[in-house]
Amino acid sequence: TTTETMANASWGGAVLSGGGGSSFTTVTTPDSVGIISVGVIIGFTICLVAPGSDTTKNGRFYWIWPKENTIDALDFATAERSPDTAWNIVVLGDQFWIPGQNSIEVWQPTGDGDAPFERQQGRIFERGAWEGTVVPLNEAMMLVDPTGDVWEVTDTPRLISTPGITQRIRQAINLNRVA
Repeated sequence: TTTETMANASWGGAVLSGGGGSSFTTVTTPDSVGIISVGVIIGFTICLVAPGSDTTKNGRFYWIWPKENTIDALDFATAERSPDTAWNIVVLGDQFWIPGQNSIEVWQPTGDGDAPFERQQGRIFERGAWEGTVVPLNEAMMLVDPTGDVWEVTDTPRLISTPGITQRIRQAINLNRVA
């Protein structure tokens, strides 16, 4: 039996039903590409293509329209300001960031039904990110760049590592390259 006392709500049955189900929907991707990262912004699902042998798709992302569960092969754009391998989709507020090996691009919704997203002109982080180090944290993103520096990225990037921490990270990067 279910009982609860509330000021402005009630229910009459002893059994709750009709809740969410436990099912999954498979989303087929154009050209059977893999997806490495997913983000949701204003109801759109952004799907970043995994790096692979087809370098023409590096930095490509598809979007799924709100209330849909299929990807139209023509609904894509590419983070191409710096043609490098992209690692993540990170949604921060009303923008999404695409960290890559050598740069980080910022994209925003346009409200245009034909081109719902555009790269923010003049906003690019020229350092890039070391794969696997990008972490969203509240309204910021933390990352390690390819040289071992640790950055907090909000509206503008801010170096937060000390020389000692950077040196330790560089040693770890070098060990990783040797392994």
